[in-house]
Amino acid sequence: MSRLNLAILIGGKSTEHEISLRSGRSIIQALNKEKYNVSIIGIDKNGKWFLYESEDFLDHADDNKNICLKPSSNQVYLDTDGINTYLHAKESNKTLCQIDVVFPALHGAYGEDGVVQGLFRSVNVAFVGVDLLASAVGMDKDIAKRLWRDAGIPIAKFVIVTSSNKSEVTYDDLVNELGEVMFVKPANAGSSVGVHKVTNANEFVAAIEDALKYDRKLLVEEAASYDDALMEKFFTDPDTITIEEMRAAIRQAVLDMKMTPVMCGSAFKNKGVQACLDAVCYFLPCPLDIEAVKGTDPKTDQEVSRKPDANEPFAALAFKIATDPFVGRLCFIRVYSGALDAGSYVMNTRTGNKERISRLYQMHANKQVPMDRVEAG
Repeated sequence: MSRLNLAILIGGKSTEHEISLRSGRSIIQALNKEKYNVSIIGIDKNGKWFLYESEDFLDHADDNKNICLKPSSNQVYLDTDGINTYLHAKESNKTLCQIDVVFPALHGAYGEDGVVQGLFRSVNVAFVGVDLLASAVGMDKDIAKRLWRDAGIPIAKFVIVTSSNKSEVTYDDLVNELGEVMFVKPANAGSSVGVHKVTNANEFVAAIEDALKYDRKLLVEEAASYDDALMEKFFTDPDTITIEEMRAAIRQAVLDMKMTPVMCGSAFKNKGVQACLDAVCYFLPCPLDIEAVKGTDPKTDQEVSRKPDANEPFAALAFKIATDPFVGRLCFIRVYSGALDAGSYVMNTRTGNKERISRLYQMHANKQVPMDRVEAG
């Protein structure tokens, strides 16, 4: 099997240049060299691209402050013939190699804001990560939060401050809207660059001045709080907060529809799947956490309620019909109350007829586990 030609982009023009170098180093060390022909492309702070022939491309690699690219004269650029993408030497215009896919390990501006993604699109090369629009929207915290808000997703309150209106916005003006504790952050930066916690007017002025060094648009955000006791701990002694306290607070916020957990992962090789399943158990409601479901009695047309209890009358929702080559027609149900035995009869409220449930299965992907009985809960 032929190996993919993979280009790793590291460094970049942003204020997070050094963070990108550390990320890129970790990615390169973790790559399976038997699967990929790796081209390491370091981008300096002026935006120039250089090809590094070996993994020894960093000076002060273990020093977070002084880490930097080694000097190089092998400047390169990407080009395409309309079908394939190639890496060329700038000085000689010689084609160095074909590039099948690019992995941009770039942080901040020019790496996460859609700029480099647009370049990849223009030279017709596949790349790792989200596309141009999602990158641009996700990078701009102002735009992203407006979209989340308009979609009905709970967000922390915020106010936008720019280089042109900063003199019109004061700490005292924002206290009533955001509270005494607030956070100032550049709208288009990450990795906590230029982020400040503010508790008074003097800190506010200093935070605005510093954050404007990284972006012309700033986000001033309330300190999101759901659990007052936990919030107090965070500002007095954050090291005393336990994992159990965090989980309990997040769970309660989720149950009250005040928080929406977001998990990252991929079904490919089960990346992040276990963390997602753990989050389901930690944060999402079980049937006992929600009120009894309400419906209409098909015989009397009167509203009735059903609790998630095996002793209640049986009620279930059939939400999917599928055909299995070995079992035949499968009807997927969610049991809201009561219990159902294999071989028993239920009322189909759509047709008004009784139907026999010949067999019951618990589904695990494409595997069926026979069951004698299912219950609510």
